[in-house]
Amino acid sequence: MWRIEAWRTGKPFSEVVLSHTLLYRVEQVFLIHRKTGLLLQHVVGGTGAVQDANMVSSMLTAIRDFVQDSFGTPSEEVLDNFQVGELTVLIEQGPLALLAALVRGTAPKDLRIVFQETIEQIHVEHAQPLDTFAGDAAPFEKARLYLEDCLRTQTGSPSGQAEEKTIAPLTIIVGVVAALLLVWMVVSTRNRWRWEA
Repeated sequence: MWRIEAWRTGKPFSEVVLSHTLLYRVEQVFLIHRKTGLLLQHVVGGTGAVQDANMVSSMLTAIRDFVQDSFGTPSEEVLDNFQVGELTVLIEQGPLALLAALVRGTAPKDLRIVFQETIEQIHVEHAQPLDTFAGDAAPFEKARLYLEDCLRTQTGSPSGQAEEKTIAPLTIIVGVVAALLLVWMVVSTRNRWRWEA
């Protein structure tokens, strides 16, 4: 069925298979300076479409500020996620920087723990450059390794869920042929008995 869908939609077969088996995939991760809203580091998983990373960083900062200003939320209450279609942006806040991850699918709760540990580790190792940041993102090149560790993918059926049972088209065809053969045998036998009588 997936091959037929690939042929019908014009998508590569591997893309169709991934779309049906993907639980979640972290496609992009942004490290953003909290005070200025400037991009410190950005990583992309696979062949994801990369928009202008600096523009995305600025828009995330603008959305965060908009939510705080418009709804009068205290500064300690922050935007931690938002969703657009099948994409979710998960945001982990640190005192000097924030980590924003673009996730396709439904991410498990323990993925947040990975993001929290990553932002904490970056704050520990880059405390001085974060505190004195004046626009030069070069000192944060080492943080790229931590961000790349956040690019995770999980496929398969979710644990704890019963898989849907589907009837394969071949099974349906075999069943119909067997039913027709049975009907033919009954009619044929009945006609033979009538002829002999």
